[in-house]
Amino acid sequence: MKNTKYILCICIILILSLCFSGCNVSALNLKQKVNIKNADFEYIKQGKIRTITIQSTRDKSYKFIITDQRTISDLYDILSSAKAVSSKSSLDPDYIFELHESSNKIYTFKYVSSLNDFDSGNFYSDNKIYSVSSKIDDNIISSFSALKRTPKNFNGVYYEGILEILSMYGKRDNKKIGVDISSDFESLKFVISANLESFNNKLVSIDKNMELKKDNKNYDVIANVKTQGYKSDRYKIIITFTDSTDNSETKYYMDASYKNDRWNFDIFTSSDTDKVKSF
Repeated sequence: MKNTKYILCICIILILSLCFSGCNVSALNLKQKVNIKNADFEYIKQGKIRTITIQSTRDKSYKFIITDQRTISDLYDILSSAKAVSSKSSLDPDYIFELHESSNKIYTFKYVSSLNDFDSGNFYSDNKIYSVSSKIDDNIISSFSALKRTPKNFNGVYYEGILEILSMYGKRDNKKIGVDISSDFESLKFVISANLESFNNKLVSIDKNMELKKDNKNYDVIANVKTQGYKSDRYKIIITFTDSTDNSETKYYMDASYKNDRWNFDIFTSSDTDKVKSF
């Protein structure tokens, strides 16, 4: 009788062990199916990556070098939760990530910043495409950008400042206006594709004849934007409007200052000679 009870206990323990083991396997499979975690970046967790570089695609000098293992671990947490997808975003990449395992082994990825479409890949290599959380912007890139004394609320001063100047310039007999920031090298390091697309949509909604300049299109007026200098709480821009229909040129100056948690714009033309001299 004792032997029978003993054998029965052993059987129950074995059955329970198999059940729990089966549950663990099922949970793991479920976790993989819903892409809660992928194993493609385990080499980071294993400590193989000692250095990570993040470089702007628009300004080669705007580059971050990460060697702090806590920050690298934070990046692993974000990437290990990335969702593998089949197609990448149509937007141009904003940053290039290089994960250095050795001088001869570097993992390279392109990243589209602040993309909210989770079905489009915003972090991709030649072989794999992922949809990655914007925590990369909030937790990684933003912390390094602060060290480079970026302007406070860049979008608020740059894009809104340009819109203010365009508003002052006004509509000119339905002339087609191309806004050109392609050679504004002082600002390009802060420009990201998602915001640029949003800005262009706003331009078109304000005036159907106005948009960001495209190389394959002709315009009556080119609005050339040039950043003249900036600090965290100061930003200066000159926009030169060149009208090909009458060969005229008009310059607008913007001297913006950040006070009381907002940007304040002082905009004037070349006719204000005193302000131009001190600009």
